Amino acid sequence: MNKYSLLVSVGGILLATLILCGCSVTGWSSKEIPDGSYLERGEPVTIVQKGGSTVTGEYQGIQEIPYSEYAEQYKDATAQNINGYILPQIGEQIKVTTSIIEDKYWDGQLIGFDQKSLWVKLEGKSHADEFNISSLTTLSNQSGKILKRMQFRKLFIDGDIPLRTAIVVTNGTTDIRIPVNTINSITTGYRAGQDISYGSR
Repeated sequence: MNKYSLLVSVGGILLATLILCGCSVTGWSSKEIPDGSYLERGEPVTIVQKGGSTVTGEYQGIQEIPYSEYAEQYKDATAQNINGYILPQIGEQIKVTTSIIEDKYWDGQLIGFDQKSLWVKLEGKSHADEFNISSLTTLSNQSGKILKRMQFRKLFIDGDIPLRTAIVVTNGTTDIRIPVNTINSITTGYRAGQDISYGSR
């Protein structure tokens, strides 16, 4: 292999890595997304969800919601237009462009979203590929509806994109999974004698 071929190969690998890794979501978003990444296992927490429900218990970690359950949650959450834009459905054919290669698009089947990535099963592939959320510039569904970068960013920050990533809290007997996009705030600690509970305001 000559030097030119080697440079092209290395350049291709670096480019693919950038597309997959992109920039951090924190750097892309001016608003901190409460994802529990700073919490210690066993730490007492109170989580307030966007609808007003509260969960108090001991933090157990971050988990992926089982895919079949996530697909149902996604379908329910996207049954209506969100802020005037329509998110594509799981399994729908989509086109994605990124800020890494502006004149190229990727075509495939939507698998879903987690706290940092969009997952797409590209044409001709047997597995899903990862696109960092912060690198996306457009996302279009099969009817041609296009979500542009800032529109998509707002949906993500506002928690309107269902995510597979969840914080797990135990209430003493049950592990409760709380999707990251549904969380409004997390506070640590609770008063002496406070019940570990799952309830609503």
